[in-house]
Order: sequence, then C-alpha cells, then structure tokens
Amino acid sequence: MKKLSFLLLAVIFVSVSVLNSCKPDPDDGQNPEFQMNDGINIYSEDVIHYIGDVFLGDSLIFFDASMPEELMPKVNEHIFIPVTDKTPYGVLANVKTVRKTDKIIVEIEPMSLDEAFEFLTIDESTPITTELEGVFDIDGNPMEFEVVDTTEIDLNDTIVNPMNNRGFTLFKFDENCIKIPVKIAKTESGNDKIEVSGIAYIGFHNFKIEIDNADGLKYLNLNATPYVKLGVQNKIATENVLEITQRVGQMHFKITVLTPAGIPIIFPVTLYVNAGFGIRGELSATLGLQYEYNCNCVAKFDNGQWIRNVTHGGTDKSPWVVSEFDVKGEIYSGFKLGLLVGLYSATSGIGFNLEPKLSLATQAQLSSEDLLKTNPNVDLSLKAGSELYCIAKLFGKKLPKLSVQFPDFTLWSQKMYLLPNITEFTAEGDKTSADISWKHDIIYFLSAVGLKTGTAVFESNGITEVASYKPSPSSNDIESYYYDVTATGLSTGETYYAAPFAYWNDYIWYGEMEEFTTEEGPCDPDGYIAGHGYVDLGLPSGVKWATCNVGAETPEEYGDYFAWGETSPKAEYDWDTYLHWNDIDGDGWCDNGEATINSDISGNAQYDAATANWGGSWRMPTKDEMQELVGHCEWEWTQVNGVNGAKVIGPNGSCIFLPAAGYRHGSSLFNYGDYGSYWSPTPDDYDSDFGAYYLDFGNGSENVYWVSGRDYGFTIRPITE
Repeated sequence: MKKLSFLLLAVIFVSVSVLNSCKPDPDDGQNPEFQMNDGINIYSEDVIHYIGDVFLGDSLIFFDASMPEELMPKVNEHIFIPVTDKTPYGVLANVKTVRKTDKIIVEIEPMSLDEAFEFLTIDESTPITTELEGVFDIDGNPMEFEVVDTTEIDLNDTIVNPMNNRGFTLFKFDENCIKIPVKIAKTESGNDKIEVSGIAYIGFHNFKIEIDNADGLKYLNLNATPYVKLGVQNKIATENVLEITQRVGQMHFKITVLTPAGIPIIFPVTLYVNAGFGIRGELSATLGLQYEYNCNCVAKFDNGQWIRNVTHGGTDKSPWVVSEFDVKGEIYSGFKLGLLVGLYSATSGIGFNLEPKLSLATQAQLSSEDLLKTNPNVDLSLKAGSELYCIAKLFGKKLPKLSVQFPDFTLWSQKMYLLPNITEFTAEGDKTSADISWKHDIIYFLSAVGLKTGTAVFESNGITEVASYKPSPSSNDIESYYYDVTATGLSTGETYYAAPFAYWNDYIWYGEMEEFTTEEGPCDPDGYIAGHGYVDLGLPSGVKWATCNVGAETPEEYGDYFAWGETSPKAEYDWDTYLHWNDIDGDGWCDNGEATINSDISGNAQYDAATANWGGSWRMPTKDEMQELVGHCEWEWTQVNGVNGAKVIGPNGSCIFLPAAGYRHGSSLFNYGDYGSYWSPTPDDYDSDFGAYYLDFGNGSENVYWVSGRDYGFTIRPITE
C-alpha cells in the first residue's frame, strides 16, 4: 500500500440490556408512589415525572417545585430511580440533603454494593443481554459507525464510505466489533499539513465483571481486553514541528443485571479515544498504517487486597506502509484511550487511561540515487504508558490511591535497514557469461510494500547497462534470502561491472559495483560469408581470417583433419590412404614414388578443403599469408572453455583464436592441447613431390615450416579476400 498513518487506538465497550422500572402491584396495599424493598424506595412513574429537566452529574437531582411534600425524598433515605430519559442508567443512592427553592434540590451519594445487595453474586453464568448505545464526538453528537462481524475486518479497506448509524444495538463480544471512520486534517502555513483517513475496528478479546457480595464485598473483578485494528492512510509534510490531537470517538454502553431483590444493577461503560499525530524535522511522506493493539486491564479486589495490572500486546512488527518517503526526522503517533466502568454512574467508577505511542525515525529520501549505498537505519518503537484511577467507593472498597501510574512499557522496539541489506555480492566471469550471487536480510522496513532486489551488468565504463535481472530467491533460511543469476551474452576477455539494486514502483536504487572479467576467447566476427564468420585483423595484405576451423562450429573446436590436397576427413592417415601419391614400387612407402599434385592448390575446389567445404571466396592461406600472420600479429597462449590455443591479435586489435588441435597420423591424434598444425596450399620448395608448408605453434613459439609428408592429417583455418 502506498499510504501513511498514525497510530490510533481505540475503544472498548460493554453492551447492555435495558431493564425498565419495576411497577408496584396496586393491590399490595403499599404507597402507590414507591415500593419498599429491603429498605430501598423504588420510585414509580408517578414520582419520576417530577424529575426536572436538569440532572447534574451523580451528586444532584432536581425535582419540580410542584412535587407534593409527602412524595419528596427524605434525608438518609435509600432510593432507586429506574431507567428514564433523565436517568439513563438509573440511580441507587442515599439522600444526604433536601433543599427547596424554585426547584427541589436533592443531594445524593451513591450507595455501595455492600449497602444495597447483601447477598449478590455475578459471574460468567449470570445472563446478560448486551447493547451498544452509540458512538459520539467530543460535543456529544452521534458519529457514523457500524456493528460488523469480526470476519468482515479488512484493513486494506481505507476508503471511508457512509456508514449505517444505529441506536441501541444487540452486540456479541465474541462475534462483533465496531467499525468507525477516521478523518483528521490539519494545515498550517506553507507546506505544513497532516491528512489522515481510514477505518478503525474496535472490539473486545475479553470482557468480564465478577462480584461476590455475600456477607460483604469479598471479591470484585474487572477484566477487559479491548483491541483496535486499523487501516489508515496519511499524507504529511512539514519543515518544522507539526502536531495534532483530536477526539476520534466516545462510546457509551451499559450492562444490566436483574437481581433477586427486583432492582436491576446497571454498569455504565464509557470509552473515549483521543488520537494524536506529530512530525518533527523535514518530512514529506505518504504512509499507511495497518496495525492491531490490545491491552488487558485488570482491577481486582480479593479478600481485602486490590490487584491492579495492565498488559499491552499487539503486532510485533513494523506496521508502516510507505509510498513516498523523504524523511529527516521523526514521525510519531499516539492516542489516549480512556475506559470507565461505573455503577449507575457514567462519571465515576473504576477506570483506565492508556497512552501508547508509536514512533518512526530515520534520515532517508526515496528520491536519492545512492539510497541503497547508504541504506539508513529506521528506528521503530511502540511505548505504552497507563494509569489506573478509581472512585470505587460505590463498589464498596476504595482503592488505596485515587490514581496509580504504571511505568512506561516498551511493547516492541526495533532498528532495521530501510532497504534490504545486501551482502556477499559476488560476480565471477566465464567466457561469455557471469555467475552473480548475493543475499539480503528478510526483515527490512520496506519489505511489506513488495520491494525486491535484482542485479545489473554494466560495460567497462560503469555507465552503459548491458542487462538486468530480477530473480526470485533461490533459497532462504530464517534470516536471509539467497539469489543466484547467470548473466549471458557477454564478450570474452572483457571487463564488466555488476551491481545489486533494489526496486519498487518507479524507484530503483543501485548498490556498489563489483568488477569482473570474462575469460579470454575469440573476438566477435566482423561479418559472415557463406555462413561462416571472419575477422579483419588489419594485415597488410587485407585478407580476412575465419573465426573457426573447417568442420568446427565454435572457435575452440578442433574441427576436421585433412591430408594435404584432400577435401574430406578419414580414419587412417598414411601413404597407403593418401589420394595424391603414385607408389611406383607399390610397397606403401614414399621412398619410390611421385606426387600427382606439384603446384599451389589455394582456391582450387578439387584440392583446397576450405574452398571445397565452405564455398564462396573461402580458401586455404598460402605460406606467405601464414608468415604475415606470424610476423604482424601478437600471439598469446590462452584457454577458451578449457581448450588451449593461441589468441592472435592483429595490428588493429581484432583477434582470432586457433585451438592447439595437434595432428593425426595413422588412426591416432598427437600433440593436441600442446601444439597446433595448420596446412597451407603451398608445396615444399625443396621437395615438391613429398612435402608442403604448414603453420606450427605452441606455448611461446609460432613458425611456418615444411613437413616431411603430405599424408599427415592437419587442421585448416580458411581465409577470404
């Protein structure tokens, strides 16, 4: 994803059932205005309708001045007002004072569980129907939200579409969560701006209230694990410091439990979320955030002792998703999550303040060409502070301290490279290819956005790219990916450079170059005649030499062997099988006979194996042309694809390769790998019946000789005009 984000954490809620007030039986003989139940006056609708328009906090109730004297609350009286429009969570309280002005002002003090319910047990078996009251902004106005199944969570969906607002909604903790939009924007002078847009999913992994009030409060347990999952995208830009804090949402719930006494116990739950986002330094970025955070909050009273604990949890890897990233500073995202669980009161009870803060700091610009070479570190961390506060007297046991601050907790902290850290990059040249390998760490900051690595090969100037490769890993272990590439199509004996690169979207970053040289080999042909390549060596005569022997497909192949003046290879090379010899005495030796050819055969298709086999203008090189090759060229003993031979470099720098193919006599091959013997078409000047000139070379020597017998099998390297 190409997005940014800020960390938003969010909302918990307990749902509720609404239990309407208990109405008196008109035939039971009691005062019709209220009933007595264990010393508690349960107000009927005839009393409730005198409640004024103003209900202030948990300490004052305003009644209309027209309320009859006999119905007015009495000092030290225990009263219960059921759920009404004016008392949405009901009231269970002691009356402290009653004053009559233009209104009847009743000061109350919430009753504790000890006072109200002597024998009370609430545990997992207690039936509760849960309802969500709504989601509201900082001004109390309803916000958009949806109740969705947990299976419908999609963090990739960051588009804020209109949502279906709901009022009181049945809710199941293990199946449902709340989906709310996140929209935050702030623009100051110049280029300073923050834009945040996305979706938050809020729910509970666990929520539990347990009470044992048999013969006094012995046990109370509030255990809640709210979670938030969000997918948001952000655009930020600043050259200074820019911060924003905004109320994201406030949730209201209630839990109602019906007691045997006929008075419902109602636990209002309020959750508010303030989101904060800030940037320091020179930044311009588009980031996304996909993350889950949860926190187990425990407040437990057990046999006279309070146990308090907060445990943070969540994704232990970088949640950031980057599309644009020019950062020299720090991005941080935080929030304040407040949870309050009361008893008939939405403003007092047992509460938690949670303040996680996610930060990202680095100095990196995706637009930098040298980013892979510097590959900066990115510092990531999530620190969370928390506070437990309590006005718990209404539960019967007040906490020893009004507020307990827990130490900051580092959920996770990690320093990683921005790009993959490429190591062990090697390039080894072959003849016309190179084997390139490298590895890089699996964990790096931009791994989540699909950033990958490859390699490129450059010419010796280090600028002109020959080829690039983007392979998949050949293997991996728990820490690293491994890559192997064979770069093909290279020239032999040349210097190249290989460089790793990382690529993503329109970005590509190159690493340090590694020099390598391909093995020595024949030069590329300048052209082709009749399907065979030639090289112009820049010789005075202007003749061009073939790149391969007759019968060979590549420069390093030996090719075929020919007796002098014959145009086909054969199995046996001796005077008995030689075609151009007249054995006068018939003994199979050359001691008494004569040759049937005694002139230069160059270009004669009947005797010249080059002309006969290749056609066109191809022919065998004469003695003088061979001497020109020896006298005007530089000879280097070398090896091509494991084959020994001579690299012959002409005056113009072009070259050919002559393999050390040896020679054949009888049915055997001799001196291959050590010497090369190549026929010329020129007869021996001293014994034209018996010998002919040939090119002979080895490691450190090259000459044109005459041989004592034309029956030997030598190789042939053609030439052309």
